[in-house]
Amino acid sequence: MPYIDMGPSRAEIFSYWKDSFRDIGIFIDWGEPSCWACGFHYGTKYDVKSADASWKTILGCWQKIPLQRCHIVPRSLGGSDGPSNRFLMCRECHDLQPNTPFPDIFFEWVRAQSHIGGESLQKWKKRCGVSELAKTSIENSTKSWNPRSSRLGSMAK
Repeated sequence: MPYIDMGPSRAEIFSYWKDSFRDIGIFIDWGEPSCWACGFHYGTKYDVKSADASWKTILGCWQKIPLQRCHIVPRSLGGSDGPSNRFLMCRECHDLQPNTPFPDIFFEWVRAQSHIGGESLQKWKKRCGVSELAKTSIENSTKSWNPRSSRLGSMAK
């Protein structure tokens, strides 16, 4: 018989954690649902559209986003299915998260993912579909670019 996850909804997990983000050292924008580890944002489709949105609207946006409801401490290591042991992450972060019975190690890993500019170049390239060939081409183009010979550069003289 396949496992059917009857755990808390994304909205229930968000409601549980909404006041604790600062305590664990991460920043989450309530109006832009995104991965709580790397900050990956799925675009404006799931964003709260109004600055004065109701709590029901905010929870609705968090419920719809395709984030995975991940265990902080895996069930196999004694973790519960409750919202206090769940975290919303993208598939990549869920795959990379440490399997540990110690929540402090998990939260240290989350903080290390850094929401602002900390994404590794390899992970960024993979997400954006930048191949090694394209990367080399971009690097070569920028090395040979001369601002004085560019149209904009000549206009600035």
